[in-house]
Amino acid sequence: MNEEVNQPVMSPEEFEKECKEKGWTQAQLAKRWGFSDARRIRQIKANPSKNPHFIDAIKGLPYLLKK
Repeated sequence: MNEEVNQPVMSPEEFEKECKEKGWTQAQLAKRWGFSDARRIRQIKANPSKNPHFIDAIKGLPYLLKK
């Protein structure tokens, strides 16, 4: 079973929108994904050919509750 899988695409604007809708800051996302600071998140967001696992991960983030 070797089926071709379409690679998802997500623009920087879509990435940012998804984060904001779910209540995540770039700093929180960096910590969640094990990066030392938000710089790596900005790099991932800006990359037009970002790895599909980041797209899957951002879409699968839980919504944060406001305190």
